[in-house]
Amino acid sequence: MADDGIGLRVVEHIVQNGLDRGFDAVDLADEGIRLLFYLNKETEKIVLVDAADLGLPPGEFRLFKPEDVASTKEMKRLTTHESDVLAILDLARRLGYVLPPITILGIQPGI
Repeated sequence: MADDGIGLRVVEHIVQNGLDRGFDAVDLADEGIRLLFYLNKETEKIVLVDAADLGLPPGEFRLFKPEDVASTKEMKRLTTHESDVLAILDLARRLGYVLPPITILGIQPGI
């Protein structure tokens, strides 16, 4: 989707440079539905990193809450390989999952 796996690159950088002290850096790129495993009382907070079309110059970023945005991704169904994090969070809410505070780091891709 022209984002070159920005979330994966951020996780790789954190792990390779030993920056993951006191938190887990997890790649959910291929299986976003695995986010459900982290929606529990033990998780203090979550920061999701992904490409987002923000109408900004490539590489610029913004922090926002899931409830502050709406997805424009068209999905025919929710699968383990193609997912929309906002749809996953909505599903989790409807299923009664405990949602810790969540922040999204949206990075403008060079599209």
